[in-house]
Parts: sequence; structure tokens; C-alpha cells
Amino acid sequence: MRAQDIVGLLREASLLKKSNVIQNVNIVGISDDSRKIARGFLFVAVKGLRTDGNKYLEDAIKSGASTIVSERPFKKAVVGERVNYIQVQDSRKALSLIAALWYENPAEKLKIIGLTGTKGKTTVAHLLHHIFNKVKIGVGMISTVNAVIANEVSDTGLHVTNPEPLLFQSFLKKMVDKGLKYAVCEITSHGLDQERVYGINYEVGVLTNITPEHLDYHKTFANYRRSKLKLFERSKKLVVNRDDPSYRVIRQMFKNDKKMASYSLNADADIVGKIHRMTEDYMDYGVVKDAKVYRGRIKLLGKYNLYNVLAAVCVAQLEGIGLKASMRALEDFQPPEGRLEKVNNELGINIYIDFAHTPDSLENLLLLLKKMTKKRLICVFGCAGERDKRKRFQMGKISGRLADLSIITAEDPRTEDVNGICSQIKRGALKALAKDYFSKDNAERKYLIVPDRYEAIYYSIKSVAQTGDTIVICGKGHENSMCYGKIEHLWKDRIAIENVLKAEYGKNAIILAAGKGKRLNSEAPKVILDIAEKPIVSYCVTNLRRSGFSNITLVVGYRASDVIKEIGPTVNYAFQRTALGTGHAAWQGMKNLKSERTILVVNGDDSAFYKPETFAAVFQSHLESKAKLTFTSTILENPTGIGRLVRDINGTLLRIVEEKIASESEKKIKECNIGMYVFDRGWFLKNIKKVKKGTVGEYYITDLIEIAVRQNDFINVFRLNDSRQWCGINTWDELEHANKKMNEEINKT
Repeated sequence: MRAQDIVGLLREASLLKKSNVIQNVNIVGISDDSRKIARGFLFVAVKGLRTDGNKYLEDAIKSGASTIVSERPFKKAVVGERVNYIQVQDSRKALSLIAALWYENPAEKLKIIGLTGTKGKTTVAHLLHHIFNKVKIGVGMISTVNAVIANEVSDTGLHVTNPEPLLFQSFLKKMVDKGLKYAVCEITSHGLDQERVYGINYEVGVLTNITPEHLDYHKTFANYRRSKLKLFERSKKLVVNRDDPSYRVIRQMFKNDKKMASYSLNADADIVGKIHRMTEDYMDYGVVKDAKVYRGRIKLLGKYNLYNVLAAVCVAQLEGIGLKASMRALEDFQPPEGRLEKVNNELGINIYIDFAHTPDSLENLLLLLKKMTKKRLICVFGCAGERDKRKRFQMGKISGRLADLSIITAEDPRTEDVNGICSQIKRGALKALAKDYFSKDNAERKYLIVPDRYEAIYYSIKSVAQTGDTIVICGKGHENSMCYGKIEHLWKDRIAIENVLKAEYGKNAIILAAGKGKRLNSEAPKVILDIAEKPIVSYCVTNLRRSGFSNITLVVGYRASDVIKEIGPTVNYAFQRTALGTGHAAWQGMKNLKSERTILVVNGDDSAFYKPETFAAVFQSHLESKAKLTFTSTILENPTGIGRLVRDINGTLLRIVEEKIASESEKKIKECNIGMYVFDRGWFLKNIKKVKKGTVGEYYITDLIEIAVRQNDFINVFRLNDSRQWCGINTWDELEHANKKMNEEINKT
């Protein structure tokens, strides 16, 4: 593909404004991301929601771009004399057409079924993909969950349905190369509005339903619906839900120039469905067409899923696959990931994962599960940040009305405060007369705010649910990440649930979280300062849970209410009213634990990088050693400011010496105490009283090591080989280092 080929393409599409092609160079690659440009590439400058590609023209040229496509007029001072410049009416449309040309126009060689709608797109896509495969018609699929091409499964990105043009066209090209005949594609309102699929013609366009959604982007419901209906303008045949309020609008718009088929549960339509019987595992249903009744069974549940089935078999029939064959094909259909996905367990509770993230979908889901559950229905959900704020109250009200317990938590808070979002949801729950979970009110329906999603899931399964209860985790479904700030943290509801189910239960830990962090000079408590957009201490809590610590006590002091608000009510709290040092803080935590024998104690400000296996290994090492006290050491290349371990010639621990009183030879020691301990509780309570107040009026936990040495009590030293897991944070530079380090860890995953 050469530069003049692009000029001709854009001229034919009436998108070309001006072209300045100096050399008809061969294009070796295309990107709309200046960071991905290499020598000989074409760069398409697209103005996005948050950034404008036109700001990066010089970067693209420096990286070797030979041709630029932009809506902006040519500026010699920016572009120079050696780069081709093509000015267009609409760079988004141009990108879609150029991407199609680059991949040899694969859509023209496929019959494309486009699916849009507020709910049900993913399920309908998977149903159709399954039907076509079962009747031996070559089909590929691009859905929210993934792209499936023959036996190859590909990721389609984070928080998106249809990918950007280059990736989308690359999937279609692979389908052509595999000799497939059909492509089943989810098409979102964003994708249609942003012209990601511009120029594609559809064999069949399907609209499942339209209810208010994405109004943060579209602003009005009319705009949202208008974006959806752009799909039908380029569709040869239409399939519509007769029961959806938008049906009349669609019928009026397209009645004269499109072949249209409809489906319904309630009205006169081309096919009409009915549920005959439903269990926890399957649904028996019937479909009527031309007065003839067809019966089927499927592993999908609920009225809303019957609508999805009807949409799929309606499309299949338009493409020559009979109702009987379609319904028989669906008998062994497995629901897509994250759509009423059941997680098996041995606790006697039903656990489901569902993508429900709109008021309508949440209501349909909870109404279904309320009929199925034997005892209580527990709904764990949140609302996304930087998205339509109006639905927060609505969803809180729906869950507050239908669930016995609503656990309100994080769901991609992005740059918003997760507690602020949860408070808005709570107002809806209160409107539905739900009461605080910890109140003495004997209300049937209650709510609870747990800001951290892992902690919310842990608490719902390990502390709340009883035999016969049903838990549903809503809003994330199949997704593989959770967005905090602008950072995508690795996250998957199913993995979180499985980690909770397999975690041991019964171990005890104290997190020291009372300090102010004087050297940071911050108003906020140090432990709730963010690294990678999440509170430092939240990483510690999650990893302790994953390693079997079911009983966690946070010792809080400075601005205790801020820490409690950030972590939530699922841990225990002990209060250090006066800042009297780490030994005194640990003592307050120990007094909260009445009968437990072995306690892990960890600092809340330096433990964000400890792995679950490390916590478990330190604890197990203590038990096996039968020591009175275990503490953790590691080798630090730069141990400045950290206490050193002084050993004799045989390696026996003599003492820990703080740097300020260490001799020159002791300062050269690199083995350091990094402040994670395991104590025999009885020994701790007996000996903490022997700790003397230091020169600044505080009691230090490290003095207990000196007491144990002096008393000849057995001390177990756990050497942590991976020193990178310890990360002390006492200055802004160290906080920035921790932030960078956590981002690197996230990027690895």
C-alpha cells in the first residue's frame, strides 16, 4: 500500500480535503499512537476524549513517520518538506477506511452480523457463534469477552466491546485467512459514535434493547439511541426486540427499505418465546413460529436470557438455519464467562459472577436470583467512576429493595474517590429502607460499605454467608483489570473468589497503622497514602487475607477515622490514643485478641510488597521453630537508617543495633531487621512490660528482641531472600520510589 493509494481511497469516500504527497512511498505500518510509530509508518492523528493526536505530530515524525493523516491544515514548520501530509474531513473515519485497506478489506469477504443494545450483546454473540459452529458453518466472533477465530482465542482489550479499527480489521482478516464465512461482532454505541467500524456493511444488524446507559458520554438518551441505530443504516436485514420501547421508532425509520424480523415474549412477532420450567441449572422454553411450537432446553436462566435466545435463533433463521436445528444446537451451550457464572464450592452457598452494571440488568438479575435462593440473597456491587452518576442512586435503591444484604464496593473508581461513589449508592439503599448492617435494627434488608473489592468478596463469603445463601458479585463479569486513577490493576472476580475459597482460615495478624509519618509532613495518615492509586495498607490487608489471616486487627491512632473509612468495617480496630511507639501500638492490638496464641505483627507502611507466600512462610517458620519470637531480616545493599543484626562468629544473634549508635564496623553490616514479627501472645504480654520508654518517650517493639536475647529465650530469625519485598516509606522520595515500583509490578502482569 502506497501513499497515493490512501489519497485515492479518501477521495473516493469524500473524506479528502487536501493532499501534499511528496513521495509515493510504500507504507510499512499504520498507527494512531505516536509511541508505536517506526520508520516508514503512516500516522493518523485522531482527537480523542482525553488527548489529541495532533499534539504528537512532531514525535511521530521524529520516530520515522513518512505520511501523516490529520484534520488540521498542513503546516510546513511542523511537518517539514520530506513527509507526506493528507488533510481529511474526519480522521476517525479515515482511520477505519485505511485500516480496512491495510488488511485488504476483509469485511467485504465475510457476512457480518452486528449486535448492539444495552444488554445481552455478549450472550447473543456467543449463542450465535455456538449455533453456527454446531451446524458446521465457519464463523468467527469478536465479543466483549474475547475474539474467537477457529481455535485461536485473543484478548480484545480492557473495558471495551468492539476494538479500535486496526485491531478490529486484523481480526476480520484472520477470519478470512481461516476460510470462515461469517463474523459475529458486538458493536457498541461508543464504537459507532467514534466511527471505529465506519465503512463496514452488515448482513444482519441486531438490536437487543435500549435502556439509558453511557449518558456521561452521550449526554442524552436520544443521542445514545441515535448512535445505536447507526448500525441499522448499513445492515441488509434487521432483527429487533418487539417488546423494547424503541421498536416503534425502528419500525418507523426502516419499515420500507429493510427486511426486518422481530421476537417477543408478550406480543405478536415473528417468533414468540415462553419459559416452561426453570431450575438452578437450566431452563425449559418454547418458541412459537407460524402457529408451530418448538421446545428446547438451555443452561441459561431467566426471562432476559430467553430474549437473548430468541434474538439468536431469529438471526439464525434469517441465515437459513431452522428453529429446530438452532434450538437443538443450544442444548449443550455453555454461558459466556461472567454472565451468571456459577462458582462451585463446598460451603453450601451459591456464588455467581455477573456483568450486571446497569439499573435494569441489576434488577433483572436480582429478581431471578431472589426466586432461586433458599435463604438470603447477598449482592456485592459498585458503580464505575467517571461514568453516569445518575445510576448510582438507582442501583443502590434496586439492591436495597431486592437483596437481603447489599455490600457496596469498588468497581473501577478511576479518578473518583471510591468512598464518595459508595456513599452515593448508599443513599439509594437507604431510600429502599435498607439499614446499616451493624445497626441493632432488626430490618430484613441491610447494606454495608467495604471500599476494597477483594475485602468485600472475602467478607461476604467468609464472614456473612451461611448454608443456603446466595452471593452474586456484580459489575465486572469477565473483565481482567480494575482501574484506580489511570492505572489498570490486575483483577478478575473469579480469581478473587477462588483465592478466598482456598485461603486458610483462623490465623491472626496485627497491622501497625497508627503513625502520622512525621517526615512526610502529610495531613493524611501515612498508611492510607496512595501507591499506584491505592492506599499503602490495602495491599497488606489483601495479601494477608490470601495467606490465611482471617482475623486482622489494625492499630490506628492519628486520624483513625480516615483509616477506618478507607479500609472499612471488615477488620478489627484497636486504638492507640497517644503515640507511644511501635511496642505500645502492638500491645494495644494484642489486648484486643483474647485467646489467640500466635500473632503476626507487621508495619502497615512498609508491607505493600510482601507476597502472600511470604506472610505464610514467616508464620509457619515460627510454628515449626517453637520460638517465643520470630522476626524477619533481609540483606540490604543500602541499609541506611535501618537496624543491623549483630551476630557472633557462629551466626548466633547477639543484638540489633540502631544506626545512630552503631560502630563503624557495625554500620557495614547489611543484614537488617525489616519489622515483621510473630509472637507467642503470652510471652509478648509478659515481656512488653519490661520494655522501657526511649529517649523520645516511646516504647519500641525492637526492644523485645533484646529482652529475649538477655533472657536466653529462643528467637527465630526468618531470612527473606527477596529484599525487594520490603519497601520502607518515610520520605516523599521513598513514597515516589514505592509508587514507581508498584507500577512496574503491575505492568509485569
